[in-house]
Amino acid sequence: MFKPEVLDWNDFFKDNPSPEQKKIITTLQLGLPIFLVTIPKSVLAADSTFSSIWPDVIRVIDWLDIGIIAFAGVTWMFGNRTKGIEFLIGSSVGYLIARHAMEINAWLKSI
Repeated sequence: MFKPEVLDWNDFFKDNPSPEQKKIITTLQLGLPIFLVTIPKSVLAADSTFSSIWPDVIRVIDWLDIGIIAFAGVTWMFGNRTKGIEFLIGSSVGYLIARHAMEINAWLKSI
């Protein structure tokens, strides 16, 4: 089992690292290329997963937007109208962008 080790920030970035720090740096140098090589496979495999999860993500976005609109109304009701308007505008714009993310993505790809 891997045991995490806390390193001092300044000691880690000195010119002469300790043997433990050299081992960590070597592990990072070896692990990063392997991770970068496996990214395309994981991204291509995620297409079917993404399409099955997207409707659930949209439902969560819908409920979050309803909650933010209700919070904006309560904020307005208690006298902070400018903050309520900011929440309402931010919620509306964010909802439109999130709801139409797939269309925006397709449009940007066509440019």
